[in-house]
Amino acid sequence: MMSYHIREHNGGPMSFGIFDADNHYYEPRDTFRHLDPRMAERAVQIVTDASGKDTILVAGRKHHFTPPTFDLVPPPGHLKEMMKGHGEGTAASFLKPIRPEYQQRDARLAVMDEQGIESILLFPTSA
Repeated sequence: MMSYHIREHNGGPMSFGIFDADNHYYEPRDTFRHLDPRMAERAVQIVTDASGKDTILVAGRKHHFTPPTFDLVPPPGHLKEMMKGHGEGTAASFLKPIRPEYQQRDARLAVMDEQGIESILLFPTSA
């Protein structure tokens, strides 16, 4: 795990911590079950076929960018490799087991403290 330190500014300590403006979390599988049924066809849906393979649909169309997995996810910084796949998600060989801080508040806060991050702007991954 990398460690970050707040640099001094003009010879003195900075009066603020790091702000991460592009942080993401992974929604758990059941996130979208609470949607108003009238909006279901326009929203994110997880469809599982007979073999157990998941597909993410957005407004009824296959979503190619985010891998339809909930236990294995692309590691941070993996966007360039994903883009090489021309929008077809991520090769399974690059996926890693999901880490607690990707979904659990207390685990994320502990990692933020470890990295010296004061606050974040948090975005969903699938929605």
